[in-house]
Amino acid sequence: AGAQVPSAPPVVAKRIFVTSTMTSGGNLGGLATADAHCGDLATAAGLPGTFKAWLSDGTTSVAQRFTHHAGPYYRVHEGAVIVVAVDWADLTNGLDPYAIGNDEHGQPAGALIWTGTLITGAAAANHCRGWTSNSTADVGMRGNSSASFYDWTAYGDGVCDGVEMT
Repeated sequence: AGAQVPSAPPVVAKRIFVTSTMTSGGNLGGLATADAHCGDLATAAGLPGTFKAWLSDGTTSVAQRFTHHAGPYYRVHEGAVIVVAVDWADLTNGLDPYAIGNDEHGQPAGALIWTGTLITGAAAANHCRGWTSNSTADVGMRGNSSASFYDWTAYGDGVCDGVEMT
């Protein structure tokens, strides 16, 4: 993990990025809207494939929503491609020493991100009411995209009126 590859990753690889846009609170419009936003940003950046937001809600977890890919997960970084995890098990074991940290353009995007997801891909208890709330009365699990190990997805809860990324 962490090795630089001079060209684009193979088609069988998965790319990971933090969106370049910020949200005003936890109202992301639900999972389907967040997925569409993620896919739109990837398309606009010229990234091939299908993309989903790394979000869980009270009904569906990332572990249920995502393919458990047997190959590598990459992030684009300053013109190179960096292996973040060798497979799904590696991505969700909490031992990854490399942060996801970059947006769909390969630019640093160190910020707190809404996830609602524990390191295993299971849903966290808090998810801004299914990603439909900007209320100070609700909380959602956040990750830290510039952190490594389990903190990239399960850094701690934040009040749903906070500005975060997905």
